[in-house]
Amino acid sequence: MHRTGLLMRGRGRARRLLRALSDARVIACVALLVALTGVTPADAVRAARNALFARNAGAVDGISASRTPHARRLLPLGADGRFPASVVPPGPRGPRGVQGPAGARGPSDARVDSRADVPISPNLRVPVEVGALPGLAPGSYLVLFTSAAHYREPNRDMYVVCETRLNGRVIKSTHVIVGEVAEADGNVGISSTVPVTISDRSDLSVTCWGDQTATSPDGRAVMIQPTLSALSVGSLTLG
Repeated sequence: MHRTGLLMRGRGRARRLLRALSDARVIACVALLVALTGVTPADAVRAARNALFARNAGAVDGISASRTPHARRLLPLGADGRFPASVVPPGPRGPRGVQGPAGARGPSDARVDSRADVPISPNLRVPVEVGALPGLAPGSYLVLFTSAAHYREPNRDMYVVCETRLNGRVIKSTHVIVGEVAEADGNVGISSTVPVTISDRSDLSVTCWGDQTATSPDGRAVMIQPTLSALSVGSLTLG
């Protein structure tokens, strides 16, 4: 019983000692352990093998492993069976893929009323609506009106006025002189731009009229493809 306890204590001391030694010193210590502790040669050899294995359990050919990239350390594969992208150099760029389908059209920041040609009343200063955007939501807008006035009376011109209105109040007035005297084809472009900021739902409109009467049906002016637009923008000051 005494000998068995001695052997167990001797084996434990041998393992602890041998783990801290180099391979050469482990071998050199085997003989010393046999002489000092009474451990048999076979037991000392097994202890030496265990110590050498334990010391190198986390290494391959003397190279230790690490879970994160470090110089002179082995790195295990990830859960997907691949090395982390940070330690693998990128390969050559592949060919461009096929273009995907176009996405859905997003919400528009503009409201537009575009109309066919609109004749102006032959009566003096009778406004004719050529564009309207009712129920415009609160916000800041850039309001644009574009058209061309057409008038064909031999050797005569007409003074055409167009007014942009917000809830019936004139916020922009534009006029042109149109006719064969002004332009050979009787067409003159007309446009206006005005910023507006509204706090409640509001109505935008454009009305146009001539400053003189025309006695024949062919004498009335015509607004060609009038277009009224309100583009939502950032904060603006009404000017």
